[in-house]
Amino acid sequence: MTSIESLLTTGSGALQSKLETAFDTQAGLFFERWVHGLGIMSECKLDIPSKAWVGSYLKSFVRTEFSNKPKNTPAPSRPNISDQPQIISRNQAVLDYIKSCEERFVFDGVATAIARENGGDPAEQIYSLLIHPELGNRKNVSFLEKEKFVSALRNKIERRERLIFVFPGFPFKDQNPFRVGESAGSVDFSEISLLVRLHTLAVAIYQVYQVGAEWLIVQDGHVFERALRIDRKEVDLYKWRLRIIRDDMDIGRAISFVDFEDVIRLRGYNKTTWTNLIKGIKLSVYDLLKHPNFSNISTSLKLGMKRNANFLDLIKNYSWSDRWHLLYSKWESVPSQLEEAWKEVDRIAFECAVEYASFSVAAAWAGLLTDVFPDAIRATVHAKSNQLAIPRMGTEFPWNSLGFVGSAKINSSSVTCKSLVQLDVSREAIRHLDEAGAFLFCSYDRHES
Repeated sequence: MTSIESLLTTGSGALQSKLETAFDTQAGLFFERWVHGLGIMSECKLDIPSKAWVGSYLKSFVRTEFSNKPKNTPAPSRPNISDQPQIISRNQAVLDYIKSCEERFVFDGVATAIARENGGDPAEQIYSLLIHPELGNRKNVSFLEKEKFVSALRNKIERRERLIFVFPGFPFKDQNPFRVGESAGSVDFSEISLLVRLHTLAVAIYQVYQVGAEWLIVQDGHVFERALRIDRKEVDLYKWRLRIIRDDMDIGRAISFVDFEDVIRLRGYNKTTWTNLIKGIKLSVYDLLKHPNFSNISTSLKLGMKRNANFLDLIKNYSWSDRWHLLYSKWESVPSQLEEAWKEVDRIAFECAVEYASFSVAAAWAGLLTDVFPDAIRATVHAKSNQLAIPRMGTEFPWNSLGFVGSAKINSSSVTCKSLVQLDVSREAIRHLDEAGAFLFCSYDRHES
């Protein structure tokens, strides 16, 4: 458990960090270190936002995170998965990937070159690292206002602040059968690869700014488990596995985790006050999503729930193509024999949408991330204005996909995140498992150590 994690699991207040001078009695030297603490915040909001405020937020929220276009295409072919998996060493695979990323992006590549640019201005250099198409995310060029962002970085650097990037994510493994075929608590090389890339980016930043940087990941599995129909024990297992893997890779100096439920407590809410806020907001969300003026918003949210919630209990006895219709097709395209099943999935998807949207609205209204982490740089998995987009390996997020290695060797350029339907059906995909039989990644090649 990292120092930030230890701090955030108890008490309430805003995360604050300060640079202090300490004395090493053994070395006989003074040194500087960053110390985290919890500061006083204003009282948490107990009033319910107006329906107009809820509606306005819903529109902007759905526009940036959900598509309103249902699929109207035939079901993709089943992936061609070999029935003969390959057993490999998890530790060796991870070490190979970390070494390759650090060498390519830091010590022999991107960071070294950028460190020589921009006249030695660390703020400009950090910005260059964050917009790099492989090390960072090229979308940051469009979504970050460079002058404003660099100015904010420069202020932090002048105060010698350690940079903390915070974003919600890593909830649990997706249960959409067209994306993933593993349990909700499973962790594979897709998650591992993003953790390594975040670590690598932090190491790269250290090359130009020695005070350093770290990532604080707000895990949102527990706050969305009901909306997305996931067993809480699976969420716990996913959280535990991520921390074990993080610690085994020894990258805790760059990556910390906090549960979104802890953020609610840190903001000053208890179970009763938070439940009351959610209940009040849910009434507005339900009314709005039923209103004709919000039909597009409602459709977008339902589509998002069908693709992201766990409907395996309802669709497990249907064929591959029928499952596709139930989760992806418009009503007009649904075969007559599936109409009743489609209606049931659609009804439950609406309930899920109300739950999901109500929490999202409440989190924004309560200022959970902005108030608890006032000095952090807000990052995001969905590229949006004035938020830092995190690195991407493919079109899918790690928790919505499987790890995929595009060659016989694991390196910084061969690892991506793919859903099952993105696999080339003309080629046989081989499942690679670790020594305990846990899934690591798919590949068209047998692994060479």
